[in-house]
Amino acid sequence: MMLTLKVAQVLGCPRCSTMAIVIRPPTTAGSLGCCPDSTLVLTRPLPCGVPITRSTPEGSGPVIGRRYEDVLGELELLCIRTGRGTLTYLGRNLRAVDSGIPPAGAGRQTTKDLELAQR
Repeated sequence: MMLTLKVAQVLGCPRCSTMAIVIRPPTTAGSLGCCPDSTLVLTRPLPCGVPITRSTPEGSGPVIGRRYEDVLGELELLCIRTGRGTLTYLGRNLRAVDSGIPPAGAGRQTTKDLELAQR
């Protein structure tokens, strides 16, 4: 199925738990895949109370919080729920990219850090 993607759309795999948000849409409509013979579809974000899976037993699926980009730089997605499939666009595997954004909490000082610094 060919989708015309827009920024902030939520996509999900009907076969596994993978979900992603569109960060940079491609200029042309294309087919996004995940599990074999499965196409990502527009979906709603999960409710806040649903537990988040951070990794898969196989360890091969998309990682939550990681950005994925097409090898030609046409598309960028942010994984918001881990699954077991491999993200693809027009049959090409998406690769994990460094977003340049430090992980949450990086560089923050805790109360204990401040107490130690004052000694």
